Amino acid sequence: MLQDMVRKFVKKEILLTMEEDLKNHTFRLGFFAITEPNAGSDVVSMRTTATDKGDHWEINGSKMWISQAAYADYGLLLRIRGGLYARTITRN
Repeated sequence: MLQDMVRKFVKKEILLTMEEDLKNHTFRLGFFAITEPNAGSDVVSMRTTATDKGDHWEINGSKMWISQAAYADYGLLLRIRGGLYARTITRN
């Protein structure tokens, strides 16, 4: 499932950076942010929103139980907007 989400939602330039990090053994970890209070992992009940502000995304909501988020270089944050959607998060 995660591999399919990466293919669908991660921008090509970020994929190239991830690939370089893997080749150079500098890629540490990734995370998958789906679980929310009062929704668990039921994606239909998610309340997190993300708004494109042009040069950045404004994310509003709560996620919990995200293993390795404090150490990860990359992550996918899931939200609902007319269907399931994910945003890539990078440390830099």
